[in-house]
Amino acid sequence: MTDPRDLRAGNADRDHVVSSLRRAADDGRLAEDELDSRIAAAHAARTFGDLDEVVADLPIPAPSRELAPAPFEAPGAQFPAVTGGSPVPTWQTGVDRGPIGSSPENPLVIDPGWSSDKREGDWVIPQFLRLRGGVGSVHLDCTEAITHHNVIHVWVDGDLGSITVVVPEGWAADADGVRKSLGSVTIKVPREPRMGRPILVVNGTMGMGSFTVRPPNWFERRKLEKKLR
Repeated sequence: MTDPRDLRAGNADRDHVVSSLRRAADDGRLAEDELDSRIAAAHAARTFGDLDEVVADLPIPAPSRELAPAPFEAPGAQFPAVTGGSPVPTWQTGVDRGPIGSSPENPLVIDPGWSSDKREGDWVIPQFLRLRGGVGSVHLDCTEAITHHNVIHVWVDGDLGSITVVVPEGWAADADGVRKSLGSVTIKVPREPRMGRPILVVNGTMGMGSFTVRPPNWFERRKLEKKLR
């Protein structure tokens, strides 16, 4: 699994560190000029590792540690949302890793195997996803989806399959972390999101498969327009 320190931080993560720095200054741990320089460094941070460095010598939990799975209490056994696999209830494993998609260790897994899996409509996009192409196809239509995260982390295992993600206008994608051999990676959206819009940070390998992030095509836009009338 990717080191949490390498994951891209969002505006909410940077703001949280800035608030912690201000409290440290109020406690007399930082001089005014040092506070200003650290706030600037926090705003410029791109990864959780960058944020860790900003607070490394302060009694403040490292931001990357906050990505670790938190305890989660819920009645009954929980089953991972895995397609094409055999889910294992937490009462068998003895490990409760929190809601599906809430941490790098417990992502929402979409694995169609030899078939296909399509998500569309007002489905909820968690912060962490793993998409497995296999020899089938994964199609995620995010144009009507709901998410509460500025940064959505996606791991792809392409193999021979195809993975397509359709995103609304203003969304962005950074797929520099995707390795490919004979496969393809096509990104048709900007690298930086419009203010208040999410960015997909993608890591993984594509093998001989294809991975695409694109805006809606003409047919998909017309379909959405008719639905919203």
